[in-house]
Amino acid sequence: MANQQDTDATMHVETATSTRPPGTELLYDNASHLQYVKDTQGNHIILVPQPSTTDPNDPLRWSRAKKWIVFLNGVFYAFMGSVTGPIMAAGMIPLTKQFGVSLQKLTYANGATLICQGVGNIFWMPFAIKFGRRPVYLLSNLLMGVACIWLGLASTASYTPFVIGRAFLGLFEAPIESIVPTTITDTFFLHERGAMVSAYGLSVLGGNELGPLFSALIIQYLSMAWAFYIVAMFIGLNCITMIFFMTETKYTKPRDQTTLETSKEGHPEKKTCAQNIEDLSVELMVVVASLKSLMAWIWTWVINDWIAVEQLYTHPSIKKIIFAGSTGVGKLICKKAARTMKRTAMELGGLAPYIVFDDADLDAAVEGAVACKFRCCGQTCIGANRLYIQRGIRDRCVQALYDEALS
Repeated sequence: MANQQDTDATMHVETATSTRPPGTELLYDNASHLQYVKDTQGNHIILVPQPSTTDPNDPLRWSRAKKWIVFLNGVFYAFMGSVTGPIMAAGMIPLTKQFGVSLQKLTYANGATLICQGVGNIFWMPFAIKFGRRPVYLLSNLLMGVACIWLGLASTASYTPFVIGRAFLGLFEAPIESIVPTTITDTFFLHERGAMVSAYGLSVLGGNELGPLFSALIIQYLSMAWAFYIVAMFIGLNCITMIFFMTETKYTKPRDQTTLETSKEGHPEKKTCAQNIEDLSVELMVVVASLKSLMAWIWTWVINDWIAVEQLYTHPSIKKIIFAGSTGVGKLICKKAARTMKRTAMELGGLAPYIVFDDADLDAAVEGAVACKFRCCGQTCIGANRLYIQRGIRDRCVQALYDEALS
């Protein structure tokens, strides 16, 4: 990576595609070399995804308080939705007497809730993607409260309306399984999502466990109908808080993906994510090489990216650089290494010519050329990149090279 004193780092949109495996993100920059937007607490954590640097409406740029208000609204929504599912567990026996049906038949009401909850997101999630998260929260929460009122009335009436109400309840509470994790993804960075998803998961599990407990007390002292009515009251309270505090988290504008822009000999060069990772790989090798437990102090790198080499001649642990390659690159390495007073040894001349005169042994000349270009793959200093053939022998030499290449 270029020395920070020599680079005027600027933020810009990166259009290159990273070569990292899908699902892999770079989260930590221990050396503070990468020019990403990072956590403000100075702990070297790279923010993933990168927030917009120009749009304050990006949910990733919201204040911590605003994010938590939105998150807590979603958590309470998920909690109340999970309460509505098992709420009738403690009232199964009274309901069988009320409806005059068997316990087995009454369980169909629970089955209707689970089936509709399972298929409900086929409708809700495309709706959330198309129209946003806030409409899904408000509409599903409102309908969930209406379904609870319906069930409170149906619990004192007959079996069929009760089962239908439970089916609609499952359909309306389906988004608790998907919309809150989507909101977490919209508003929190990758390194923060683990804690948020854990809190959300606890709210769902807590609702499933605490719902029957509280409903049993209500049924014991009041009735099954009042269990649904009280849940509807809390859902209504959540609807009110969502109207005022549940900001839309869907963000459709493209976000900046920041990288480092350096300059090499006056030519701007954009640094991709893959190159940043290569920089870190080089630095890691330097650190490993400097461990006192290693006996070998001479390491060899084969690097196909010029920017990655910059890490070598700026790292304080590197004392000497030995380079074999082209004259132009060698001169540039010497120039860069001089800034940190590193010793260098150069073997330069990557465009060595291969000359064949009229009086040359043609078979030996062809064999030598083949050895340079095919056996050495043109990568060694004797792997000639140019052939000069005198006119008198040119046609025979070209034909011999052609025949040898075919063989």
